[in-house]
Amino acid sequence: MKKTLLILLLYASVATTSAQLVYNNGAAIYSQQNALIKVEGSIQNDNNGLVDHNGLIIVDSSYIQNNNATSQGNGIYEVYVNWDNSANFIHGTSHVKLTGGSQLITGSNITDFYDLTLQGPGVKTQTINAETSNILDLKANELATNDNEMFVSNNSTSAIIYDNTFNSEGFVSSTGTGRLTRATNQSNEYVYPLGSNVGTRRFRAIYITPNSTAQNQYSAILNNYNATTDAYQTSSLDTNLCTVNDLFYHKIERKSGVSAAAIKVSYINGVDGSWSSTANWNNAIWNNNNLNQQNTGNYYNIENINYDFDFAPIILGQIKPNAPVILSDSAICSTETNAIYEVTSVGNYSYNWSAPGGTITSGQGTNQINVNWNGNTTGIVEVIITDPLTSCSSNNGTFTTNFYPNPIAGISASYPNLYPGTIINLNDSSTGEVAWNWDFGNTYNSTNENTQTVYNSPGTYLITLVVENEFGCLDSTTYELTVGGKVVIPNVFTPNNDGSNDYFEILGLEKYNIVILNRWGQTLFTGNENTTFWDGTTPSGENVPEGTYFFVLTADNLEEKGALTLFR
Repeated sequence: MKKTLLILLLYASVATTSAQLVYNNGAAIYSQQNALIKVEGSIQNDNNGLVDHNGLIIVDSSYIQNNNATSQGNGIYEVYVNWDNSANFIHGTSHVKLTGGSQLITGSNITDFYDLTLQGPGVKTQTINAETSNILDLKANELATNDNEMFVSNNSTSAIIYDNTFNSEGFVSSTGTGRLTRATNQSNEYVYPLGSNVGTRRFRAIYITPNSTAQNQYSAILNNYNATTDAYQTSSLDTNLCTVNDLFYHKIERKSGVSAAAIKVSYINGVDGSWSSTANWNNAIWNNNNLNQQNTGNYYNIENINYDFDFAPIILGQIKPNAPVILSDSAICSTETNAIYEVTSVGNYSYNWSAPGGTITSGQGTNQINVNWNGNTTGIVEVIITDPLTSCSSNNGTFTTNFYPNPIAGISASYPNLYPGTIINLNDSSTGEVAWNWDFGNTYNSTNENTQTVYNSPGTYLITLVVENEFGCLDSTTYELTVGGKVVIPNVFTPNNDGSNDYFEILGLEKYNIVILNRWGQTLFTGNENTTFWDGTTPSGENVPEGTYFFVLTADNLEEKGALTLFR
């Protein structure tokens, strides 16, 4: 059985019929480890008094210290009203339990608790800064620091304990310059169980993971209202943000140290909105934080993995969808009036296209459109995509199409009388071209600028020339010619090597034999469709003199004899 030891020196008075004030006026009170002290009222330690407490003391009202009094030892203080310290509290390994309803941590001197536990149904409110050197146990209660700080100097990640039952969590609330501050020396996650009962009750924790094991102190506060109230305009956004949370925001700062950290901000999806990033206030604008990750559970978390603490306000944000990349041809030839523009489908998004100067002929609202440019020389297409779940729209995706002139194809040739076997010279007369593709209509082609071909059979042939300019634009033209079937036997030729009429040529026959004779009947030349034509020489290669010569031509159903005149 516990022993009860009560030592009262100098003065004790009854405040009411049911409450007592235990007043220590400069004396000493000592309680040993197993002692139990029960006070049905308040304890006031005053005038350099000393309370060396090592057992359990239960105070139905307030524990008060004034005028350089001191409380010390390793005992338990269970207080039902206020903790009022305006003197010295040397915590040892003591444990203060605030067990009543609404209670104050007050006085004029900062209390450094060792273990502090919040019990009972009410809000525990600070009117002064306070510190906890070992464990702060919130249970399911609210610790309202108001404009003050609660500093947890124990750098263990488990130095703060709270009931994490969903929607019934214990939390720390603050206003103005108030804050919850924690000391760190690990690169592990430290929880800041932040909340507020201002307006809508919210528990919205912050999680800080330092990048190093150096000594740091980080502070945080939940502001449970629109950031615009504090002049952080929620409408002032950088170009990557669609919107930011208008229900609450946090302030986070590095009070001491130099380490960056990963920061997670918690929220309830749907209740608070849907978010994909965090943002910081800088230069009168909310700036998107990159490298965010989203986790799920009762609470979603948006994490920034390298928060550098340059700017204190942090808020949940929604990143705009990436500006869509439009796929199309950047150069279109002037003869093409229609063009197709496409965005690779990114899901169930809506698409809003615009094409100033052109006409969208189909596809508006989808990821692909057709545009008629109506003869313009330049065309700009823009598209915005919108996520139906968040109503966030992207920045403009833009694509510029340039229209290039086409070449003009032309063929230069003139053959009014054409017969099988004739060499056809074809010359390009196009403008603006750099490449050529000839199709002669006889299974042969050429990519030369100027070319030639031969037709060995009578018939009508269509020559096609396709030309291309430096922009890849094309034009084409055709030239039609007819190869006749009439046999043409010249009666004069001039073998003088001037490039004109140098041979005695037979045209219009696929197969034939010919003999050239002089006036004495001597044979000067024999040939057929496979040999060269007669060039006016003897079989030994000597030039024959000018004069009249004779030919005998034989072919299927044909035999012709005649004379020809040779001039040089």
